[in-house]
Amino acid sequence: MKKIIVVSLLSLMLAVTAVGVADAQVMQRISPTNVAPGQTVTVTVTGTGLTPCTVAISGSGVTLGSCGVNPTADRATFQVSAAGAAAPGSRTLTVSMGEVIQGFSFNIGGIAAPERGIPTGITTAQGFIDALRTLTDWLFVVLVVISVVMIVLAGLQFITGAGDPTGVSMARTKLIWAAVGIGVALLARGLPEAIQNLFGV
Repeated sequence: MKKIIVVSLLSLMLAVTAVGVADAQVMQRISPTNVAPGQTVTVTVTGTGLTPCTVAISGSGVTLGSCGVNPTADRATFQVSAAGAAAPGSRTLTVSMGEVIQGFSFNIGGIAAPERGIPTGITTAQGFIDALRTLTDWLFVVLVVISVVMIVLAGLQFITGAGDPTGVSMARTKLIWAAVGIGVALLARGLPEAIQNLFGV
């Protein structure tokens, strides 16, 4: 009985520690994605683990301000100014943060593409990895929370079971499924990096 409680507590500590692991540096999207000639907009890059960045844009007639990152490292902002004579059309806005460099589509004039809840650029391999990373991060959190609840319930069932074979068996089953949930969560967390390394993306 004491061994099972100790194992439950160790599993709980592992789950809490795993949740605290810092996210990798990921740029997900920018907003807004356009500026009218003769106007200035503040562009926000959203993501995780963001660091001070440098920005560049293709073409001429556009001026970019310096890039700053908020204290929680999930947003970076900079200004984009289009000259009145800037040629309308699509440009490539490149954001560099250390070794991570990502290009975004940016319009001069016209209407911006609608914002989406998933990372833009899914047509590229890196876009797929970013979308997969977002999905597995959510899956990791959900599975760890469910596993922690199952561990607590199993511990309570062990204590209140008072040696009843049925109660102990049900508690053991919950504990096993909680361990499986934590294992799947950890595997899901490493899946994007495994795919990235396997295919050299």
